[in-house]
Amino acid sequence: MGKNMTTIIEASIVLFALGIFSFFSYKRNWLNNEGILIANIIGLSTFILGGGNALTTLFVFFGVGEAATYFIKGKKKQHHQRNTGNILGNSLASIVALLLSSTIGFFGAISASLADTLSSEIGVLSKKKPRMITTLKTVQTGVDGGVSALGFLAAIIGALIVSGMGFLFGLSWEHAVLIFLAGLFGGIIDSVFGATIQQKKWVDNNEVNFLGSSAGALFAVLLGIIFGLL
Repeated sequence: MGKNMTTIIEASIVLFALGIFSFFSYKRNWLNNEGILIANIIGLSTFILGGGNALTTLFVFFGVGEAATYFIKGKKKQHHQRNTGNILGNSLASIVALLLSSTIGFFGAISASLADTLSSEIGVLSKKKPRMITTLKTVQTGVDGGVSALGFLAAIIGALIVSGMGFLFGLSWEHAVLIFLAGLFGGIIDSVFGATIQQKKWVDNNEVNFLGSSAGALFAVLLGIIFGLL
């Protein structure tokens, strides 16, 4: 099979997958119309810059995050509809990493985003009140910067999922470890910013998510340089 034909087939599969994604996003009320458009742009950009493995990772991130949301809120009549800000906050750092040709940065950003997403969604089920990450004082569930053991366990699972995908797609086990650590680090940074600058209304949640995922990407790259893996 010629290279051109292979490219056409891959592009057709990607467009079909994005079409299915768009259809269910609209029918299930996952995203608003603008969000669907931006999500498709992000998806195409991810495929063009990082290939099928990167796009698959992005799909898994969204799917696992949506499954966690459904698990927590699925029985409610109203499902929180994600918008452009939500999408960019969780994926923009990964796109920047791909633009800079940093595969480890891409996976580090997604790892941090999924770790934070699962921590936020599942952490609310904790029977114990969360503690503010900066003071360790107990706070009400849902307060920005509040953390719990259950939420941290969920973050570990999120980071493991993305690091496992990186390994599945050909990265070394050392790189997978970096991605895992980057996910935890990004999630912690997200909570710290939530407890500080978000509490002061200097930034909103989407901007904090961007900072957290950016921290994950930078941490993965920095560790890779320190340990001679990049």
